[in-house]
Amino acid sequence: MTQVKHMTIAMLIVASNQAFAQSGGLFIEVNGTITPQTPSVNINVYTYWEGYPQIYGVGFAVYDLVATESGFTDNIIHHNWLGFTFPPPAPTNTGTALLDLTAGQLGPNFFTWSSPVLLHTVEWTTDDFTPRELSVSTEIDYIDLFPYSHVFIYERIPDPVNGSVTIQIIPAPSSALSLLGGAGLLGARRRRRQ
Repeated sequence: MTQVKHMTIAMLIVASNQAFAQSGGLFIEVNGTITPQTPSVNINVYTYWEGYPQIYGVGFAVYDLVATESGFTDNIIHHNWLGFTFPPPAPTNTGTALLDLTAGQLGPNFFTWSSPVLLHTVEWTTDDFTPRELSVSTEIDYIDLFPYSHVFIYERIPDPVNGSVTIQIIPAPSSALSLLGGAGLLGARRRRRQ
């Protein structure tokens, strides 16, 4: 009978650990499509976490933001950094990637953060409006969270999930309308001749 009790306790411990599986990562949102009228988009990168009983902040998030073609500007519109150094670390811009984007020090001394947290808003722009899709994704180095309210001890998210998004690039709607308008004029002209 004692063996059954130990087995039951072991099964409860395994079940409770699975209920609190810790995970997290980054996800990306984009504010629209690219057209000749709007040649730039803002790309928002957020961090999120799940399965942590209480998190008081983001220690550090270090990652690369990579696109399938060149177009990143040096315009970091939003940079979530409450660190002790100012200005925040600047990423390296290769055109197709922003390397070593760093956000963090969003700690418990300020207030408790809840998931998700906006880390960066960056700009991507083009002057080529050939119809296509552009992919943007993250490559995470690490994400550390503050698990305690008054102690700066980090807890690293194990195997964080990378985010990705697709951006639509569409040609000028005016050029398509002018082609339709031109076809309409030709049709009207032919009818008049007959």
